[in-house]
Amino acid sequence: MTVEIPTKDEHRAAWAALTMADRRRIMRSVTKGVAVEDRRHAKLAIGAAQQQKFFWKWAWGLGPLLGVVLIDQGWQVVAFNIVLSTGLIVALSRWRWLRADRCQRANLELLEGPARKKRKPKRKSHLPTDPGKPTTAASPDGSRAVPAQDVWPGDQPNPNTSKAKLKRRRKRR
Repeated sequence: MTVEIPTKDEHRAAWAALTMADRRRIMRSVTKGVAVEDRRHAKLAIGAAQQQKFFWKWAWGLGPLLGVVLIDQGWQVVAFNIVLSTGLIVALSRWRWLRADRCQRANLELLEGPARKKRKPKRKSHLPTDPGKPTTAASPDGSRAVPAQDVWPGDQPNPNTSKAKLKRRRKRR
């Protein structure tokens, strides 16, 4: 199965239609080098990864420019700055390019693979499960069933959560 990558105009239109949260998620996945969580955004992540790869492919050229900034310090200092800044930016560029490439490959695999089936989450009951505690009780006149109290007989309110104690804790902070 071949995957069609959107053109620049299609990519821009689809990117503009996204919310900021979705854009952030996509760019975070590109930065981390992982596939996006939502399969619908995989094509956009591939386009963003391609843009990142293009930038980081040529970013090493910034190293010599940063080294020349201190031109009036002497030629030894300028040469040292050029070598140091170029070496650091080359290492950073390579690391970031590899992450963008890893993201691109992961999203291609996500698009080419079978669609995942969504599982319905199991619903848990919030009702009490203790058989000893009645869920209903008879009304005082015995005509209808009413919900039982949520507190066991003998349960006392927690003294650590009294209103006065909570106010004292807030004042201390």
